[in-house]
Amino acid sequence: MLRGYLRRLQEEEFDHAYDIYLDAFEWLKAKGVRQWLVPISRSTYQERHLRDDNFGYFISGVLCAIVSLTNMPTKYWAAQLGEVPQWWISMLAVSTSRRGMGIGRETVRAVEDYVRTLNGKEVFLDCVDEKGFLPLYYGSLGYSVVARQEITYPSGNTFPMVLMRKEIGRR
Repeated sequence: MLRGYLRRLQEEEFDHAYDIYLDAFEWLKAKGVRQWLVPISRSTYQERHLRDDNFGYFISGVLCAIVSLTNMPTKYWAAQLGEVPQWWISMLAVSTSRRGMGIGRETVRAVEDYVRTLNGKEVFLDCVDEKGFLPLYYGSLGYSVVARQEITYPSGNTFPMVLMRKEIGRR
C-alpha cells in the first residue's frame, strides 16, 4: 500500500495540478472515454481552486494526483438526491508518470477519510456510462450505482451518465 497524504493545493502548485488534469483528459480521450468532451478551462479550475475544492495527493512530497471535492447540491441529480448538499468527487486525475500504481485508489480513500473527519457519511460521484470503464473502476472502490440517466450539459452535449455513491461511515 502506498503511503501518501491528501491536502488542499497551494497557489504555487496550481499550474502543475492543471497539467495533471490536462494529461488525464488526453489519456481518457485516447482511450475513447468521453468523460470530459472538452477540457475544463484554466479559469474554471482556478475558480475551484479559489473555493478550496482542489486537493492533491502527495507521496514523499511529490504531487501524484489531483481531486476536486465539493459539498453542494447537484442540479443534474436533484430528482434522486434532493437539493441538499452532498460530498462529491467531481474530478480525479493521476499524474502520467504514476498511473497503474494504485494512486487513484489511494487518493479516493484519502478523500473518504477526509470527508469522515468532517462527519460526512457518504461520497457521490458521477461518470460517463459508456464502455463501462469508469463505473467499473469506481465499483471496484466500493461505489455502487444509484441511478442512470442521459444528461445534456450547457455545451449542448448529451452523455449517458451514472450516479454512484459510497457510504463511508466510521473507519
